[in-house]
Amino acid sequence: VMHLSLFTAGAVNVQVKSGAGTNLTGAFTFTANQGWAYDAAGGNKAMMTTAGDALVVNLSAAVAVNGYVQFFQEA
Repeated sequence: VMHLSLFTAGAVNVQVKSGAGTNLTGAFTFTANQGWAYDAAGGNKAMMTTAGDALVVNLSAAVAVNGYVQFFQEA
């Protein structure tokens, strides 16, 4: 993942994972209408999943979250 941006419509905790179990971040606490961006500097990776795992954005509540993910897949 090169870049991840999120914007929450309500209060929610957000955690990013590799697949179902491996945490890539801690839990981030958001209030309503709050945004966040995570960016890799200088072409580095901001975060990386285990090969074959999905990038999972786990929410603590049923809250609308919008955002943008920029990634590349290594060969």
